[in-house]
Amino acid sequence: MVLDRGKLKKLLKEKGVKSLDDFNAFMRGVSKDVIETLLEEELTDHLGFEKYDQKAKAIDNSRNGYTPKTVKSNFGRNDSRFAETSTTP
Repeated sequence: MVLDRGKLKKLLKEKGVKSLDDFNAFMRGVSKDVIETLLEEELTDHLGFEKYDQKAKAIDNSRNGYTPKTVKSNFGRNDSRFAETSTTP
């Protein structure tokens, strides 16, 4: 995926990115959002239904809150919340 330079410049300006430190902070936030979104979608795929879907009431395996985790990346540490599942035997 390639971003249009004009759009990228506009985005960086809107977010106040003026230095490498600003860029790292911005990317830390972006990477946190991307990781959380990917894991939520993976869980949705695994369970077979969307969050808040009424199908969840009909099966034993469902979302069961969140667990805080720290993810280390090239942009620094991110404190994130990861969804958990529960399976009733």
